[in-house]
Amino acid sequence: MTSDSIAANDSFFKDGLSAGWPICLGYLPIGMAFGVLAQKAGLTPVQIGLMSLLVFAGSSQFIAVSMISAGASAAAIITTTFVVNMRHVLMSSALAVYLRSAHRGLLALYAYGVTDESFAVNLPRFNAHEWSLGRAMVVNHAANLTWFFSTVAGGIGGRFIPEGALGIDYASSPCSSAC
Repeated sequence: MTSDSIAANDSFFKDGLSAGWPICLGYLPIGMAFGVLAQKAGLTPVQIGLMSLLVFAGSSQFIAVSMISAGASAAAIITTTFVVNMRHVLMSSALAVYLRSAHRGLLALYAYGVTDESFAVNLPRFNAHEWSLGRAMVVNHAANLTWFFSTVAGGIGGRFIPEGALGIDYASSPCSSAC
């Protein structure tokens, strides 16, 4: 590998991280809060991590934890999560015009990481024709890793926070405060 190709690889990585760090910074507290709420709803750190990897959609994950706490059926949780995440199809479609020549496997990996925030960061850069799939994937997957680790950290730390402390009681059983 030549020094020019190393510099080019280093550049797309730096560009992606530079564009994505605000997303990562925002995901830290929200992800930790989700982890705490999920732990209070009865999920283990492993389950929280798996949910964050498989779903990777904060709003859907918060809804799912609330529904778990309320005793909803798996079918209801899956259907609700599916409907809430339909917006990702539209976002991915809007980005697809810039990625026509990309390999389908890379597109699938890229589409997995599209969130509201990464869409907002990547789309204007694609529109300005100053962005690449590699840079966009760094944005998406840096955010994904941050979300994963912060949710698991919240799940681990959640056991040290008493039930109902810090306003977290809204994630517990619906009858915990009303019954």
